[in-house]
Amino acid sequence: MMNEKTNLTSSGATELQDLNTYEIDSATKALVIESCFESEDLNREQLPPSTLEEIGFKPGLESVELDLFMEKSELGDSISKLLLERQGTEVQVHVEDRVFDCHLAVLQVYTEYFRQFKCKDIIKISEPHVKAVGFEKVYEWMIDEKVTPQREHIVELYMAARYFNMPDLIKQLWCRFDNTKLFNEAEAFKVYLEAVPYEIPMLHHLMISRIQMFFLLAVTTEEFLQLEPQHVHQLLAASNVCVNSEMEIYMSAVRWLKHDWEQRKEHAVLIMGAVRFCLMPSWYTTSLKAKQSDHVQQELVDNPEILNMINLGLSYSVTCEFMDKHSPLAEPLRMQQAQPRQWIFDETASHHHQYECPNWLYLDFKLFNQFLFRIISEGSAYVNRLKYVTSKTTMSCCCNALNPEPEEDKASFVPITPLPSPSAGLLAMPNATPPSSE
Repeated sequence: MMNEKTNLTSSGATELQDLNTYEIDSATKALVIESCFESEDLNREQLPPSTLEEIGFKPGLESVELDLFMEKSELGDSISKLLLERQGTEVQVHVEDRVFDCHLAVLQVYTEYFRQFKCKDIIKISEPHVKAVGFEKVYEWMIDEKVTPQREHIVELYMAARYFNMPDLIKQLWCRFDNTKLFNEAEAFKVYLEAVPYEIPMLHHLMISRIQMFFLLAVTTEEFLQLEPQHVHQLLAASNVCVNSEMEIYMSAVRWLKHDWEQRKEHAVLIMGAVRFCLMPSWYTTSLKAKQSDHVQQELVDNPEILNMINLGLSYSVTCEFMDKHSPLAEPLRMQQAQPRQWIFDETASHHHQYECPNWLYLDFKLFNQFLFRIISEGSAYVNRLKYVTSKTTMSCCCNALNPEPEEDKASFVPITPLPSPSAGLLAMPNATPPSSE
């Protein structure tokens, strides 16, 4: 071993000479050479390992402010832009004949329905009540925080939100439906027409309750004539519609039936079931049982079920007219009384006058048609002329007829403007259907 070390030392010394280390003293050279070999001194102290914290490098307690490349607000704007421009979409959603490129994460945030799908999936919505325009409006609402439900396609939007179970959007939509300034009368009828293809009875009833003074304008339209039987019954059975008497409800029912009598006669009992014959004056109900010049009305009376409805209504009204108010039957009859409609009157409508008044005319189907012609020609102006019936709203000519003055003091009445004939020129309102002259 000593010989090997001597040889190495001799070799090392030679290498040191070659590296021009001749200026180092002999003691230093010996230490350098010794360091090249593993020490045989087992008692030499080993250097213990230490952490950064143990040797004094502790983490700083003060935060360091850094200038980021992008502000957080800019990051949000960039993400919004990415969503709005449909960049980097991961799924395609097929609704009807349209294809929508969408971000799956956005869909999954707003509805659990899409959490069953994965990236790159092709999602087909086969539910018939979910229309392409409805899904389009739903996704726009998801990706754009500025978007709120608008009037256009609001029913399709509602149906899509219901199918995908989106409570926040549904809540927003009902806040709009509940707003009578947005959906009332004409607009309520339009929404009802949009909603009738779907099974959403709550929305149906809400919109019908808002039609009110627009009812007879609605009856003039093609859309009314094309309603399904159950929807006609639903509309005619509403208590909030505004009419002068139950006779106008009856004539509205006849108008729908006569539009296609051969196909619709099988629904006559259902439609007439919405008419509250007990609210008609007994003299008018009696006249319905007489021989009718109109063959459709005659066939209606010839139907045993409809005749029974008329007889029950007549019996009730006659009993109420002639029964003593102290009779034990008075209270039971009041309990069975049908709910009245919203009664209104128009001074220019002859059948709105008291039948004792010289301006009064009997309401048959011909006169009802002429009345609808006037409504069509006037449009919304007709609604503005209507007034609610109260105990103090009897027309002056009717008051004079009911309480005649002595002949020498009686003021002559002013005749009302005659109704236009069916051949008169009309300013047709949108979708208004002139009544048949039959």
